[in-house]
Amino acid sequence: MVVDMVARKDEPMKIKIRRISQSLCIALLLLTCGTLPAQSEKGRVRNIVLVHGAWADGSGWKGVYDILAKDGYKVSIVQEPETSFKEDVAATKRILALQDGPCILVAHSYGGAVITEAGTDRSVCRIGLRCGPHARCGRE
Repeated sequence: MVVDMVARKDEPMKIKIRRISQSLCIALLLLTCGTLPAQSEKGRVRNIVLVHGAWADGSGWKGVYDILAKDGYKVSIVQEPETSFKEDVAATKRILALQDGPCILVAHSYGGAVITEAGTDRSVCRIGLRCGPHARCGRE
């Protein structure tokens, strides 16, 4: 699946790196959830809600959506209006209300602030934040 994303010759390298980075982040988050001893296959979380960052839209999650949906997850992408923080949180909560069970809430960039607020919803069992591929934590 990663090979397909890298093989797209019409995309700039920056987009390829972003797609791979998003996929790896989601895969690691899901692997963590799958290895919890208290979770049985029946109780496994199958709903994932993705929230984009600022100055973007939900289409940035398409590659991740395709991979997760292919693996049997129910994936929802929040399309934030970006008119105000309050409205972005409300849009995320509307999508959370549509989930049919517990969910993992994942965001990129500004979406991290949104999911911090919306993540108090009872359906959210995990929150994940995807940083950029060149994040330099702890460095100037």
